[in-house]
Amino acid sequence: MNQFTRRLFSSTSTRAVTRPISRPDPLKNASKFTLEDGSEFIVRPPPSSAEAYVDANSVVSPLLNNNTPRVDASNAPSLHSRKKTLNFNLSEAEINEIRNLRSEGHSGSSLAKRFNCSSAFVAMVAPATKSERQSQKLAQQAQKDAWGFNKKLSRAERQKRKEFW
Repeated sequence: MNQFTRRLFSSTSTRAVTRPISRPDPLKNASKFTLEDGSEFIVRPPPSSAEAYVDANSVVSPLLNNNTPRVDASNAPSLHSRKKTLNFNLSEAEINEIRNLRSEGHSGSSLAKRFNCSSAFVAMVAPATKSERQSQKLAQQAQKDAWGFNKKLSRAERQKRKEFW
């Protein structure tokens, strides 16, 4: 039976002979010495390293050169954004205007932006009417009713854990 017919009727494949790939020596300056017992001794000196000193006349990096112009730090952008300073010293006329606008239906956040004060200050000076609070509660309850089972369960468990604090 020749090799072709053996491969045709065989249930397993024959192994292909794999030899490691012979790569060229990475260091060209390696020296090989044959010892008395027949073994080879290979000496591979390390590749030459860069010079340890830098010539003063040739600066490697332009950043080390003293002639490079310096950047003025005063023109740089600030690292931290400055928070907007809010005004809490409003006149009585401005407070009355806030109350009038709030009764007309303006939101607390829009009034806070308009008068440059916090929304908490607007809530203290001109709280929402009872009907507005009631409509907000109804909208919140409708949103809670749309929650799924898992969300309702996790909220109830969290509320129960808070009771044990």
